[in-house]
Amino acid sequence: MTNKFIVFLASLQLLLFPLSWLVAAVLPDVGLRPLLSSEGIRWFFAHFVDNMAQPLLVWLILFFVSVDAAMRSTLPQMLRALFRRERISQRQLSALRLSAGWFFICIVVIALLAFPRHAILLSITGRLIPSAFTQAFIPIVAFIVFSTSLCYALADGKSLFYHRPSTNRLYTWLLIYILAMQLYHSLKYIFFV
Repeated sequence: MTNKFIVFLASLQLLLFPLSWLVAAVLPDVGLRPLLSSEGIRWFFAHFVDNMAQPLLVWLILFFVSVDAAMRSTLPQMLRALFRRERISQRQLSALRLSAGWFFICIVVIALLAFPRHAILLSITGRLIPSAFTQAFIPIVAFIVFSTSLCYALADGKSLFYHRPSTNRLYTWLLIYILAMQLYHSLKYIFFV
């Protein structure tokens, strides 16, 4: 499914070059800017990095780093075992308690920074939406997941950093992001002057 979506996005991008040129040639009064022109090709190469540099890219990287840390720490598996009332070692139970304490501290600190009246992360008008809290929500969640997983892994005697990274999912989603963003900005270039 994912591979088909990648091929679909890449095909749309490739079709956009001749299609935009053809429509601009047949209907010159429409005012389209074709990608298959000297100006369009210059724009495509010169603005590629600017098109990719969006908050969504940072969120995607933070999401996968935090999810990868959680999986490597085996924290989700231990929580599942705890809720199923399966047998876990005393060391794992102590690690769960320590990481739960850290998680609770993180939530309390973020809540104190975001929810009381005149909190630091509220907007200048005192609203939660939009505010620094909502702008940093994804990084805050990623930090809490990563640091709680790290806390569990260290308390359980594991390391998150010596294994070979499992980057296949990250690379797949980064490729989808790159193709989708370039397609979006190409369409924006063609249709909106």
